[in-house]
Amino acid sequence: TVQGAVLALLGLLLGFSFAGAAGRYVERQDLIVREANAVGTAYLRADLLEEPTATALRSALRQYTMDRLELFAQIRPEGQRAVMTKLQEAQREMWAAGVRGVEKRPGVMMAVLPPLNEVIDLLSTRQAAHRRHLPGLVMGLLIGCAAAGCMAIGFGCGLNRERHTLITTVLTLLLATTLWTTLDLDYPRRGLVKVDATPLREALEGMGE
Repeated sequence: TVQGAVLALLGLLLGFSFAGAAGRYVERQDLIVREANAVGTAYLRADLLEEPTATALRSALRQYTMDRLELFAQIRPEGQRAVMTKLQEAQREMWAAGVRGVEKRPGVMMAVLPPLNEVIDLLSTRQAAHRRHLPGLVMGLLIGCAAAGCMAIGFGCGLNRERHTLITTVLTLLLATTLWTTLDLDYPRRGLVKVDATPLREALEGMGE
């Protein structure tokens, strides 16, 4: 009875945790697509501005996109902080170029500034999504419950004086694989399952880089 209750609790915890990690992974991927679309739109809307402001805005958007791709390659916190500083500087340049452009042509303000504002907002949204993980207490509970379930199975085999090596080994491997996959989905920059930055690369290619 105890063994069945522990395994049922473990299945419930694994189901909710895996679903949450998978949902956060999909959310991060969707944000990349939104960001690439926003950058591409802002780049095209730069055509509405006069020169040399249009060229300055396009250059700032290209640099911003390259810095965003560089942020994907950074794993260490100090490297990420350095790239974030560059991104913030690129944001200031983008916004300043956009404001200068619409001062000369006020009629295009609503076409040029909202996409730039979305690009800036999506960086904060993306970073917040990156920091959203399964709480450590819940992960500890998952690991403890998995260990308790395996111990209960082993204890039951001992009481019956019969060892089912194949079944218990397969069950243990399945539990370990599910836990590892849940963690891998929740930390997409460090494991095998990574967020795909292809939309941003394609946006950069569309800018002529």
